[in-house]
Amino acid sequence: MSPCGTIELVVVLAVVVEAGFEFWELAELPHENDYEHELVAAPPTDVGHRTIHTRPRNALTFYSILPILGNRRGSILPASACFDKRSVHYSGVIPLSGYPFQGRLCMNPSSWASVDPTTVPHIVTDSIPGPKSAAYNARGMKHMTGYSSQVTLCPVVFGKGHGVTLTDVDGNVYIDFSSGIYVTTLGHCHPKISEAVAFHAKNLMNCHDFNTPVKVALLEKMAEIQPWDLTGMQLYDSGTTAVEAGLRVCRAATGKTEFISCYMDFHGKTGHAVSLANMNPTNGPGRSQGFYMVPRPYPYRPLFTKPDGTIDTDAYINFFAEFITCATTGNVAAFVLEPVQGWAGSIFPPDDFFPKLRQFCDDRGILLMADEVLTSMGRTGKFFCIEHWDTRPDVVTVGKGFGNGFPVTGMLVSERYKESINKISASTSYGGNPMACAAALASIEVIQEEGLLGHALKLGEYFDRRMAAMKDAHPIVGDVRGKGCLLGVELVKDRETKEPFPEAGKLVYQRAFQKGLAWVPAGHILRMSPPIVMEESIAAKGMDIIEESIAEVEREFGY
Repeated sequence: MSPCGTIELVVVLAVVVEAGFEFWELAELPHENDYEHELVAAPPTDVGHRTIHTRPRNALTFYSILPILGNRRGSILPASACFDKRSVHYSGVIPLSGYPFQGRLCMNPSSWASVDPTTVPHIVTDSIPGPKSAAYNARGMKHMTGYSSQVTLCPVVFGKGHGVTLTDVDGNVYIDFSSGIYVTTLGHCHPKISEAVAFHAKNLMNCHDFNTPVKVALLEKMAEIQPWDLTGMQLYDSGTTAVEAGLRVCRAATGKTEFISCYMDFHGKTGHAVSLANMNPTNGPGRSQGFYMVPRPYPYRPLFTKPDGTIDTDAYINFFAEFITCATTGNVAAFVLEPVQGWAGSIFPPDDFFPKLRQFCDDRGILLMADEVLTSMGRTGKFFCIEHWDTRPDVVTVGKGFGNGFPVTGMLVSERYKESINKISASTSYGGNPMACAAALASIEVIQEEGLLGHALKLGEYFDRRMAAMKDAHPIVGDVRGKGCLLGVELVKDRETKEPFPEAGKLVYQRAFQKGLAWVPAGHILRMSPPIVMEESIAAKGMDIIEESIAEVEREFGY
């Protein structure tokens, strides 16, 4: 018998299915670890939440939920119901041996975020931004400057997010193809993640880098999902901070001080991180000493090609060898790069690049550091994007979708080098705080429980087909690419010359936004990063808006 005694759960569900109504009237759980009717009750933990979930097959929408829960003394306490007409979620706090109880009902990977495709987007104002957005922006921009182009090109003011939609202060509802900025991979305000953060906001917010139960649970979960030997970890509050820590670990592990990264990479905005990427005069008089950049294989715009015109990965690798000999002091600690370049426009390497780069690094005693801040945690259908190329990194950084919107990032280091973490003064003020750990742990659990890696891959198959059709239909679409829900469409003035078409990119971005699609601009490259809980029907609506906008802009430019 568990310390909480017997739990009885009575759930009355009216479920809409294609054939009509079906009812699940009673499900009893005589013991927490029993499984009946696919109902699971997780044992209470110190992490701050318990989960009960069921996945009835073929269910489309829950219309009513009435839970009644028995506490350890046998009395009946109702759980509070929090739902709209599509909600599949409820929660209640029941005093079972001093632990809170959190309940949840889940139909399928995206059920809680399900939305009728005929209802979105929904634009109610005559123009975008609407009058309330304009008024808020006037007030905010009076004080704050330095907004991203994502804001300046379409300065709406958002008031609410739910699942795969965003609603602005004027009441306009948008389909979200941005996930903020690759952040809310699991949709806006996933109930499990929001509850986990809320619990720890009331329980313990910060205790420097002392271990807490939720922190230990997260570290163990991270060790579980990584497929290599990355057992050394630290937690941070920004991607840049994690990258800077990774660089220090590489120095400490190798005794070397130089780094190589690639053209158009992005690794953050502080001193050494910015030296791994494109720079401008505000970053200083030049790149930090010992930091170098080399060309990266870009299949659509190759620098080195074979006689048949296809990209020649071996030529890139040979250039790297020559560069190290001629342009460095031979003291290279690590090769640092993004598995997929995000800021540059969702640029994917050829499939043979990472295996060959791994061998290149091994032959020279150079570490391979994968900056997965943007690409990890299910975005491409894998926990780590570099898994697609069966390549083992020595150091990995994670972030953005790691906490699904909560600021939490991390660094993972190979077992062989993890003691080097002790040499770099690794702790920070906010890294690993209980709220952050709860968000990250809940996010990983959601990905596993809801089968979202497979769902992201399935969505990726749809996007591949749709983008290929767009390329065939539109002359200004030069290239399309993607894995899972990390996507890019490159616009060109001429397919033969491949001249970039930033004017069209700007207009397509704005036109689609005005039609109700929130997404990310990147000059002549249209970047798309929808939440991986999105249903294909909503993905199709988003792609319809993009294609309609491309067609309109083509006509305006005379194509």
